[in-house]
Amino acid sequence: MWEWWRDREKIVDDQNPSLTDMKKDKKLFTPQKYSFIHEVKIPMPTSILKAHPKQQIIEKTTPTPTRTAHRCNYTEQEMYNLIQEKIDEYDLTYTQIKECAYIKENIEHENSFKRIRRDFLKFISYHNIDECIEAGITEEGIVLLKKAIAPENFSVHLKIPYDFGGTNEFENMILVPTNPIHNQLHNIFDFQIYESFVLTYNKLYIPYPKGEVYISGATADIIQGGKEEKQD
Repeated sequence: MWEWWRDREKIVDDQNPSLTDMKKDKKLFTPQKYSFIHEVKIPMPTSILKAHPKQQIIEKTTPTPTRTAHRCNYTEQEMYNLIQEKIDEYDLTYTQIKECAYIKENIEHENSFKRIRRDFLKFISYHNIDECIEAGITEEGIVLLKKAIAPENFSVHLKIPYDFGGTNEFENMILVPTNPIHNQLHNIFDFQIYESFVLTYNKLYIPYPKGEVYISGATADIIQGGKEEKQD
């Protein structure tokens, strides 16, 4: 991440050795706060210094970033309400909030995900074919699912990430449209990480969609209504 700094030259002012130029780079320094408390100064060769005696000494520095502690500005209830507002804003159908504590990631789950993902795609191509069609997957897409290939603009989403207790069980997976649904789900994750909510409270409020295939909007209401009529 810091390679860009190695070849950059900095004029060192003995009276004001600030890193103002670096702090102007908002892309790298927002929202996290970094303090550079160590600088390894690499002096210029003596021959160059002699050739330019009247110029200021130009030195290359290698900063060592140190992240300062940053506490979340939201309470747990405030964050919960914000996540619910996001779910409503994105119109995420049949999606509830689950509170999950941070745990150490299970490497075995991650290593076996690709294989389980293929099995999951084949499974829904036979057992959830009606939901796949309602979700907008074409006949060609169904054929791809039977070959363990996700159709265009569809992704397998882990409802609960491994770091928060998620497993490779089929019930923890759902096929969702990559854009916008999958991106929106991860936007909600990223917002809490961005605001240091996980660091502060050691947990995450997870938008948890139901089912194995995500169906959005009015289509989901129609299907749900049909199921209720059948139950009667």
